[in-house]
Order: sequence, then structure tokens, then C-alpha cells
Amino acid sequence: MTEPIDIVAYCKLDDHIIFLIQDSEVDHPDMDEARKCIEKIERQEVHKPILKARFCNIQWNELIEQEVENGIRTISEKHPKLKDNVIFKVRHYHFAKGPNVNPSCEVSYTRISNTEKERKTNIFEDIKSESTVFVYGPYDTNPSEADFLYREMDSYLKKYSVNEGLEFIFKKSNQRYFCSVL
Repeated sequence: MTEPIDIVAYCKLDDHIIFLIQDSEVDHPDMDEARKCIEKIERQEVHKPILKARFCNIQWNELIEQEVENGIRTISEKHPKLKDNVIFKVRHYHFAKGPNVNPSCEVSYTRISNTEKERKTNIFEDIKSESTVFVYGPYDTNPSEADFLYREMDSYLKKYSVNEGLEFIFKKSNQRYFCSVL
């Protein structure tokens, strides 16, 4: 499905589209994949978040996109269940101002005290651009598999002198998200 998206039609979609996909007799690989996705969602077999890695050095973006993908593929190949079942998504956060631009520079803040009115800019000097990689495993990933991926990814990133920013966010099915930072 490479056709341009009709945003007006897309905005009119509701849950009815699910039934249209399920009941469709169209024999196309994209429709088959859509049906399988809906079935997995109904069985609550969606990928689980395992870890996220935050990088504040915007110059690492290409390293992140290239090496994290390579690292995840290499690591998941070592584990039969994770092989071809780990997905990741890279998000770049730069506040719509571009990499390494502090968005608070363009905002004025007025602080009112008892005696005077003070105007100050750039009070949030530590705001930085960052990239975050979210890594997801199969719906039935167990804690030992998640820990395996986390430990292996930590070792992999240390080869590139990345010693911080990796968080373990695996959630067992009966608990809230468990987070730890190395």
C-alpha cells in the first residue's frame, strides 16, 4: 500500500474499519498482514517493551540508527525465540528547533517578587536534543529473555563508549513497568 494517504478519509475512520478488514475477501499480502495484526491484538499478543536507550549527543544519531539496529539483530540472533521477533523504533526529540538548539532561548520568563519584576530568558539551560530507541520483544517474552537482551545491549553499547542512558522497562504480565538504569 504505497498510495498517498487521503487524510480526510483517514480522519473519518472508526472501529468499523476493523470489521471491514476482517470480513474483506481481498486476497492481498497487505490485507493478510492487517488481518493477522487484528487477530494478535484481539488475543492481546502485542510486542512488549523491553528497553529504551536515550542519547543526548545528537551527533550519535547515525550511530544510533545504524549500530543499534545492527546490535539488536546480532543479539537477537543469539537467542532462538528473539530471532526475527525483536523490533525497535528510533525517535528524535529536538523540539522542532533542530538538533542541539535549546528551545527555551526564544521564550521570556517573568518572575515577580515582592520588590521587583525581573525578566529572564534561557532559564532551562540543560534542555537538550535527544534520541531515544525503544526496543520491543514478542508478547510472550519472559523476564530472563528480556534481561538477556538488556545485558547484551548494554555490553554492545559499551563498545562504543556509551555508558549511560539504557533503561530496562520490561513489564511482567501481572505488574506495572519495571524500570532500572545501569
